[in-house]
Amino acid sequence: MACFGVGFRLGFKADRGGLALFVAIVALTLVASPQWAAARSYALLVGVSNYRSDSIPDLKGPVNDVRLMKAALQTRGVDQIKVLADGHDGEPTRAAIGEAMAALAGSAEAGDLIVLYFSGHGTRQADDGEDETDGFDEVFLPSDASVGSGEQGSKKLENALIDDDIGKAVDAIRQKGADVWLIVDSCSSGTSLRSGGSAVRARWVNPVGLGIATTRAGPGRDALVDTATLSNPAAGKVFAFYAAQSGEEAQEVNFAAADGDSKAEPAWFGLMTAKLAARLSAGSAYTYGSLFHAVLADMNLARLPGTLRRQTPLREGNMGDALIVGSSETEQRGGSVYRIVRGKLQAGLIQGLRTGDVLSLHEDANLNDTSIGMAKVKIAAALDSRIEVVATKCGDKLTADDCESSRQLLKRARFARLSAPAVRSDVKVAPIPAGSNSDNVPDWSGHLTAASQRAGSDVKITSMNPDIAIVRQGERLGFLRAGEPVPARGAALVWDPSDIAEADRAGALADVLGRIGRAIRVGHLGKAVVAVSRSRLGGGLGPKLAVIGEVETVEAAVLDSDPDAPDYDPGAECRRVKKLRHKARPIVDGDRFKQCERVTLRVRNPLDRAFDVNVIHIASDFSIRVYHKRIDGKLDAASKAAVLAKWTVCSDCPAPSIGPETLLTVVSPAREGSDRLDLSALAQKVIPKVTRADQNPMFAAFLDMAAGRMPKRGALAPAHSSDVVVSTLHWQVISRDGVVAN
Repeated sequence: MACFGVGFRLGFKADRGGLALFVAIVALTLVASPQWAAARSYALLVGVSNYRSDSIPDLKGPVNDVRLMKAALQTRGVDQIKVLADGHDGEPTRAAIGEAMAALAGSAEAGDLIVLYFSGHGTRQADDGEDETDGFDEVFLPSDASVGSGEQGSKKLENALIDDDIGKAVDAIRQKGADVWLIVDSCSSGTSLRSGGSAVRARWVNPVGLGIATTRAGPGRDALVDTATLSNPAAGKVFAFYAAQSGEEAQEVNFAAADGDSKAEPAWFGLMTAKLAARLSAGSAYTYGSLFHAVLADMNLARLPGTLRRQTPLREGNMGDALIVGSSETEQRGGSVYRIVRGKLQAGLIQGLRTGDVLSLHEDANLNDTSIGMAKVKIAAALDSRIEVVATKCGDKLTADDCESSRQLLKRARFARLSAPAVRSDVKVAPIPAGSNSDNVPDWSGHLTAASQRAGSDVKITSMNPDIAIVRQGERLGFLRAGEPVPARGAALVWDPSDIAEADRAGALADVLGRIGRAIRVGHLGKAVVAVSRSRLGGGLGPKLAVIGEVETVEAAVLDSDPDAPDYDPGAECRRVKKLRHKARPIVDGDRFKQCERVTLRVRNPLDRAFDVNVIHIASDFSIRVYHKRIDGKLDAASKAAVLAKWTVCSDCPAPSIGPETLLTVVSPAREGSDRLDLSALAQKVIPKVTRADQNPMFAAFLDMAAGRMPKRGALAPAHSSDVVVSTLHWQVISRDGVVAN
């Protein structure tokens, strides 16, 4: 761990020799009055350009860095900023830095963001605590740092800020529930610069020149603690940007000279700071992870003097997917961001990518950037992946010749965002749970194995991350989604072999697995299409052309019939409470419906064009219902909204239907020369085979997936068009008394 930021690793280590400063910080926290009132975000900016010691060379960039970072953070809404640098709030001495961090720990509250920024020289010295794997402490040099006493080759630095000190100060802030963004533009080791000339300086002091030993100080041990595991469960999170990786130097550059203007006034800044501040000042939305990738790409593209060796920033922390300060929730479109270098994705199996994952392609890393196309992971290796374009953005152009070629698209794409995981065609069913000796129930495991073989190779019996769980209900088997609690009156889908001949039981059970498989596979494809279209459209035409779900609710108290009574009539009960239903309200994702509530689906179309609307209802018993309608244009008023479907919830009928349900909506424009997009065939027991005469790839994709056939590569293409709306709603059908399950 050679470079400063990497070396201190946020200081989550065992107690050690640097404890003295931490004790002083805690003491100051108790006695010092807070320097800022509680606010959404604070910042402490430390820039050390001038050093008191003649042994440490001065720098030119840090005083400019803090001024640049202050302005950039202010554009993001951070106004509680303290600056320790020449000409600002105070000299950046060791004591002043410790007091400032202590004040932050004292005034921080849960939910705050604390930005800690350090710009200056770094070095290293022998580790006393034996908790460094390389035997060295990484050190940041305040303005009053100096070489202490001791024999040549064994000296220690006085007033130095070692990695553990900063890490413990960060912990003190996090213990208050505040998040910390740590930015370090300095380095503790590196190699000599190559042809940088007078336009580049290294932020690195060689310890040999200070008389400090550079041989390994001890065996060293790794006592680092994971960033997510502070003992306080309410502790804040942390993310860190470091200027350079091991073996590289953090650089400050005269950007006037780098731009080729030898007569211009010198403009010295840290390379990472300059690129980071530029991104922040632009006002775009980022997560911490996507901002890091953007800065990394900008640093690689930077024009530097001569043949200067590039530096590679590093990151760590546990809030990479969180929005940075100044990014609104409405701007975030989600998905991890990865770099593309010469057409290859710089992420692979280690980052969780898999062959078949769908990606949106972007020219920039900010979350507002519009996708320029879609790609799929063709081969995922350990650390990188080969990708192929599956659709291009043609806009209003109608012919393939007008669209951008795949090769051109990959040349433009510099970033990719995961839009949807690989579409799964397999269905995993958990084994039948073993019964106890007292159960005296038959073992249906052999029938399940035979049934899975008949149902198709994609139906697998496995206990590893199953989609479907099986429960025993006497001599019957109940099927429900894995992880769902068992309803009090049993699963919604039950296999009862009592009236089935022994020779026919495997076939009957295969029909049940086939029904489950269709529902699960359609759900998998629907999830992928929704994710792709959402990242592509950012809302699309949803506010204009939309399927509207409404529910009329009833109070549980009015449902006083006994569903287990011999003369129970669910229709009569629901007719009785019809006048007691509340006025219809919009359905929201995660809603709950119970007995006798009324669901209505409508579609509103204020546009001039006609659309095909398909609403796929995957019920709790794994049945599929499809509501299709061709909707003409100009259905703009609520009174003119076309009704797609109505049904009454029957959760506690003689055949219970309690459990999770999904509503998948696909709205496709009516196209000249093409047949209607009618997905009603998904509700059939036997899915028809798709022929080449079928021109709509979305139709082919859904039917192929339902039948256990993988869709073709271009199956998601309709979802990439700017006039397609794909969406989902999920709800839970619960019992009449409001109880979800036992």
